Amino acid sequence: MGIQRKGRLLKGGISRSEGGRIAVLTPNYPGAPKSQYVLRSHLVWEAHHEPLPEGFIIHHKNGVASDDRIENLEVMTRADHARLHKPGHGVGWLKRLRTKLIEIERGGQANEGLFHR
Repeated sequence: MGIQRKGRLLKGGISRSEGGRIAVLTPNYPGAPKSQYVLRSHLVWEAHHEPLPEGFIIHHKNGVASDDRIENLEVMTRADHARLHKPGHGVGWLKRLRTKLIEIERGGQANEGLFHR
């Protein structure tokens, strides 16, 4: 539930990691790390559902780590999350596909590199 140390502290007890995740200073929050910063996505999830089960993480469906709207959050195991973000799968793959489709619509050429990095 912690935040990366290399992030930057913002006003009002808010911190943003290099990856864009937002953490909120939450003293006395159950299970909070020593820093007392809890990921905002976890707070949003727990406000709408039960606490996050151990071994599970929050995935941002649209790939934007700071988009903590409840409709953008889903819970999955760490293993499932790792598979989802494996090259050729998941959000990164979808972003490349959308980019290529826009390029084709604008008169560009499709190429076989679409599905490979």
